[in-house]
Amino acid sequence: MPVTPSTGPIAAYRWLALWGLMLAAVGCREGLDLAPEAVDDPILHFFLHFEDDESTELERASWTYATFLEECELTAQADGSNTRPECDLEQGLSTTMFTDAELTPLIDEGRLADYPTEEQWDQAVSLVVARRMPFSADVVEDVLALPNQADVFPHFEWYVRNYLTSLDDYQAGTVEFLRTENDVRTEYILSAWGEYTLLLDFRSVHWDDGDSVRRVVLIRSWLYAAAVVGVEGGSVGFTFSIEVNIPCTDDQDQVWRTQGVWSHADIPGTLDDHDFWENQLRDGTIDGFDQLQDWADGHN
Repeated sequence: MPVTPSTGPIAAYRWLALWGLMLAAVGCREGLDLAPEAVDDPILHFFLHFEDDESTELERASWTYATFLEECELTAQADGSNTRPECDLEQGLSTTMFTDAELTPLIDEGRLADYPTEEQWDQAVSLVVARRMPFSADVVEDVLALPNQADVFPHFEWYVRNYLTSLDDYQAGTVEFLRTENDVRTEYILSAWGEYTLLLDFRSVHWDDGDSVRRVVLIRSWLYAAAVVGVEGGSVGFTFSIEVNIPCTDDQDQVWRTQGVWSHADIPGTLDDHDFWENQLRDGTIDGFDQLQDWADGHN
């Protein structure tokens, strides 16, 4: 049941504070340099080239982004800060928004209802969060490929996954993609809730960095259409995500896990939808990292 006007703003804030967590469960751009000064190009590159028959561009992006991450580690400080502002990845860096033209393949494949409107793009937030995690990329993949993500992320009331391709074949390496369709509901206090269909695909790339072959795990997801929400006057529309898991050079049993998110929302009772939504996405994504860490710690 949707919230009433008298409770709507309270419910909206409590609900929106967790919506980013709910989402954290994403053509060739010129100028993809070896060591970029920002994360924009390589992260978007992973999303746009996810379906490529050949993995050349994904390997190129892996090299570019891994170099960026490793250079960021060189300037990391003991207190968790970094002398390079572009390296404060766990704080969630704003990134360049992509365009309707770059979403054309999803439309052509029948996997996206429609392009975001101009107004939606104007409201959209884009950010990247990254963290080194003390387990392998295969562990991240195994957890996020489980049929019921509510077992991992307790904010889901339900998470019903339909495997569109065989999980066994993907894990055996006989098919390149694992494709899933997920019906999700999250419910919070004061009857605030959200329901949506999330399309989420897995792909791995075997990237030879010259010293070893690393298995990079990519996960791309998006909402087919706008979510149905139980917050009066509120909406969450098109959302796109790319997750990149690159084994660390110094220890391949550890992984650089990155979540790039592009999303927009109309939020009742706020003065600046963009700033508010950016904060919620950032906090929710970081919470999602922590919850996956807790799940992994509890199952080792």
